[in-house]
Amino acid sequence: GLRKAFRNIPGVDLINIRKLNLLHLAPGGHVGRFIIWTQSAFQKLDSLYGTWDKKATLKSGYNLPFPKMSNTDLTRILKSDELKKYLPAQRTGSVRRTRKLNPLRHVRTMLRLNPYIAVQKRVASNENKLRTLARETYLAKKEGRPTTEKGEKLLKRFINEKKMLRAAKIKAKKVIAVKGLREIHEKKLEEYRKRLAARGGAPPTKKCKKQLPKPKPKAEVKKPAPATKAAPKAKSTGKAKA
Repeated sequence: GLRKAFRNIPGVDLINIRKLNLLHLAPGGHVGRFIIWTQSAFQKLDSLYGTWDKKATLKSGYNLPFPKMSNTDLTRILKSDELKKYLPAQRTGSVRRTRKLNPLRHVRTMLRLNPYIAVQKRVASNENKLRTLARETYLAKKEGRPTTEKGEKLLKRFINEKKMLRAAKIKAKKVIAVKGLREIHEKKLEEYRKRLAARGGAPPTKKCKKQLPKPKPKAEVKKPAPATKAAPKAKSTGKAKA
């Protein structure tokens, strides 16, 4: 009869004493729900859960859990003289620690370390805006739309910079290749000198390259002396000298 009397009242739930559920007694884990016990249900608690002196009769081998602490006044226990004897002395001095901030994430810390970073950021921001304008000009030219003179100049500048970077990379690769070949040649030359020194300066063996014979001197051909002109003869007068 009690169940039928309360079942239509909103906010009132009925539960059997043999089927107590924690979710109904404390919904959401919040203690403080108003519970009204009937006399028969309250008298049945001892036989259902037992006491600290005797076991439960309706359950097999069930006892009420004993409290771990007989005195729950923790502040009194911690401040007692009996416990303070075994505790270390209280520290009076305090060590203040400063928090180290990451300069890559915190701008103010980076400015403290490197004040020039503000200029670099401003330059990078302006460069980014110019690159955006150059890209818009490139797309406009591609689609046949009108462009501005400033955009044309910027596009030309960035194209030239790209060409120069590409040429510099190719040049650097060539320099690295030449340096590598030079190092290999020097190593081989050093090994060859060591082998010669180990033989006491002897001529190289078959493993080494053969020494080329010295070229023979060319035979000198004597050229004939140039002919000299004869002296002119005196003309005869036809008169005999006495």
